[in-house]
Amino acid sequence: MSPYKYNPLIGGLDYYESSVATSILSERATQNLGTAAVAIVVTDGSPITPVTTSGAFTLTAVPTIAAGRDGQLAILVNTGSSAFVLQDMGTLGGSGLRLGATTRSLGSFTGSIALIYDSTLGGWIEQSFLNVLTFVSSVSGFTIDGSSGPTRQVAAASTPDAAPAFAMSYVGVPSAATIDISGGEISGADYPVTVTTPFTSKTGVAFNRGSSVGATSVFTVTATVSGSSRNRSVTVTYLNSRFGGINTQATALSSAQTLALGLLATDNAVFASFAANATAGNYFWYCYRSALGQVSFWSIDGERAEFTRIGTGTVSVTNSNGFVETFEQYRSAATGWGNRTVAALSSAANMRMYMGPRTVNSSSITSAEILALDNTANGTSKLQAGLAGDYNVTVDSSNYLWFCHPDTLTIGTIIDVEALVGLAGSYRTPTSPFTNDWSYAGAGYKCWRSDNPGIFLTGGTVRVT
Repeated sequence: MSPYKYNPLIGGLDYYESSVATSILSERATQNLGTAAVAIVVTDGSPITPVTTSGAFTLTAVPTIAAGRDGQLAILVNTGSSAFVLQDMGTLGGSGLRLGATTRSLGSFTGSIALIYDSTLGGWIEQSFLNVLTFVSSVSGFTIDGSSGPTRQVAAASTPDAAPAFAMSYVGVPSAATIDISGGEISGADYPVTVTTPFTSKTGVAFNRGSSVGATSVFTVTATVSGSSRNRSVTVTYLNSRFGGINTQATALSSAQTLALGLLATDNAVFASFAANATAGNYFWYCYRSALGQVSFWSIDGERAEFTRIGTGTVSVTNSNGFVETFEQYRSAATGWGNRTVAALSSAANMRMYMGPRTVNSSSITSAEILALDNTANGTSKLQAGLAGDYNVTVDSSNYLWFCHPDTLTIGTIIDVEALVGLAGSYRTPTSPFTNDWSYAGAGYKCWRSDNPGIFLTGGTVRVT
């Protein structure tokens, strides 16, 4: 006696509990699918297939289920305590399961699903569903060296490129594949190359790099998938590289010195960041192809910084593949700035706010004195776009409280948080232009000073709004 009956409510077979069902299940070896790419094994003539997993498991493209004969029945029975979730066709296409558009759950403790193999659709369909999605085979993925849109460094003419590593994935079962190139073979017999079973990877043969910026090589895989011819292409684009790092030289760098800075990327971008350690005597340098334009804004660790354009776009650089192009070269205004993050920006970075104590009877303040406001535990600074925030300071009887900020910003109130009272003070003679830690001197600063000294003898919080 079968453990399944026809259920008119679902339009198909439905599992029911009985001693017969329990007996049949006990006679079948339970397949533990786990989370590995294992296959569900269905035995023709013995449709009941007990399955289990050690934890909640969502089937995507795996496990696979082998093709059956047309009309063959397979009844998957979950004998474990964790549920399976069966995705719709869009996700399960490569597995051999052809479910309806609705996600289905093969519930825990003998949840079940009845499948019938349909040779026309090329997969196992859920017997109780009439809205089975049409299976469309495809080359679902194609990469070169792990990328679906790789860039490589442009070269002089007839410079061989390294043999690429191709990888392919499919919806459906592939039975043949070849890879061709749109141009650039070292010899005409190089491509197409034949891919061997299982048709998912191939290390290609060498080909010539593009010899102009923006040149491309288009690779196309043509595969037979579930009896149909399918293809997919990947375009390799040849661009020049940009470089960033340190050097002690203050004047234009040579090609060798430029390349020695360190490769940042091979692309057509201008704005970027990189980390480097400008030890004593070393400048930060950033170099890229002049055709991309100039950089107006720079930062060090997020704070606006001064960089100098070297050579005014006339420096010729030969890259490691022999391609010659005019480069922009920028270096930091000073050396020895330490281990920092440099950024070339499309807009101005933030400036820093400084708050701290300064000697009694001081009515003006210099750039160096502004920078010193946060040099002890008694003062602080903030790198942000606006003034608002809490500042913790200590101001003893021999000092006034000073607050210095870009002159484009305006104070609302300055409050003693503990006393909940505003602090008396006014703007004093500023130093203009103010020069920050990274030699940037393009912004004027305004400096507010308290009217009274010694206002936070043991420390306190100042709130600026």
